[in-house]
Amino acid sequence: MTPGTAGRGRLFVPLALLALTAACDPGSRVSGGAPVELSITEAVAGSAEANLSPDGLFQLAPPLNAAHPQLTPERAVELANADLRVFGPNLLPYLERTHGAPIALDHLTPSPRVYYAVSPWQPLPATADLAVRQARGPFFLVTYVGPDGKPVLSSAVPAYATSVRFRRDGTYDPQSILSGFYVVGISREWNASLPISPEDAVVAAASATGLRVREVPELVLPGVGYKPQWSRWRVRLERPASLRRATGSQDEVRTDELFVGPRGDLYVAAARQPQAAVAPVRQGETIRLIRRTAAPVEFEKVIPASK
Repeated sequence: MTPGTAGRGRLFVPLALLALTAACDPGSRVSGGAPVELSITEAVAGSAEANLSPDGLFQLAPPLNAAHPQLTPERAVELANADLRVFGPNLLPYLERTHGAPIALDHLTPSPRVYYAVSPWQPLPATADLAVRQARGPFFLVTYVGPDGKPVLSSAVPAYATSVRFRRDGTYDPQSILSGFYVVGISREWNASLPISPEDAVVAAASATGLRVREVPELVLPGVGYKPQWSRWRVRLERPASLRRATGSQDEVRTDELFVGPRGDLYVAAARQPQAAVAPVRQGETIRLIRRTAAPVEFEKVIPASK
């Protein structure tokens, strides 16, 4: 599946992805064996529909009340800009390799849409090392676009990075960061943000299942070992969908909760979830993270049961 342009809310979806058992559902656009173009307005119901603006974009929920002080989205963009000025030139070979083309850092601008990704881990106590609290807490995701408006880079900013100190030249003191930011190039062949927009996530889920999405999506960070850019959008359908595991198992999975990955693939929470995980702190040191009950960190890829 080719993700649509970030924020546009329209996605061309092959008919093979649709659940044929839902062909008569009012949220389905199955017709005639040709590719289907599904609009965001046809993919939503309930509070998701109520929170969709006239231009087809969701009014996303503000950052959660957290256990520790957080950045504002505006401040997160300021830090992402400063981080790119300080470390962007040294990272440029890596960024250009992952983007697949030369990048003019001075010509990039941050997208006005900043995504907030919640952490799957319970908040660490205030006595825990600040760097660890930043690394394992929520993140802001900032997309940088080129002069043509296409996504080029994605920057992940720790929401707890409130201790960063700016210099007069607009850069910051690297010693005040404590926990590094994550910047990756977005493939030029993939005309979408990283992660994809919540509208594209909703359209992907609705198109694959034939069911509309009833709640505004929530972005959830991945488990230990993955960059924040690989967060998944949690979407809730208007009723359970019939799915099966993409591994070849014929066992049916029925659920109204799906997680949409960076490329629009669908996942469900794995039946077995770890209650905790061990994460590195610094050389020779680790910390135990406790998983939030409603936040899975292990997933299984799924496809429509009829496929």
